[in-house]
Amino acid sequence: MPVLMIGGSDELTPEGYAEVMGAMRPVFEQAPGLVMHLGHERADGRLQVLEVWETKEASDRFFVAHVRPNLPSGVHPKRQTMDIVELVLPRR
Repeated sequence: MPVLMIGGSDELTPEGYAEVMGAMRPVFEQAPGLVMHLGHERADGRLQVLEVWETKEASDRFFVAHVRPNLPSGVHPKRQTMDIVELVLPRR
């Protein structure tokens, strides 16, 4: 079942996010089960991440194997996943 993962950290700045994504973009582009990833700046200037995954297990595996080891020191993200009831993707 597809899931939405919402993640963020009070310690994650736009600069820290840019650094992580600079190294991680190619890994995300090849991530098994990833439908989409986006980061946006919250009103308080911190970053929030939204991802859609084919399964919660794929999201968790990717986070443990690739994201956690590449986070800046002192960044401890909070992650929440929820089942997606409906997912519509454009035909290409």
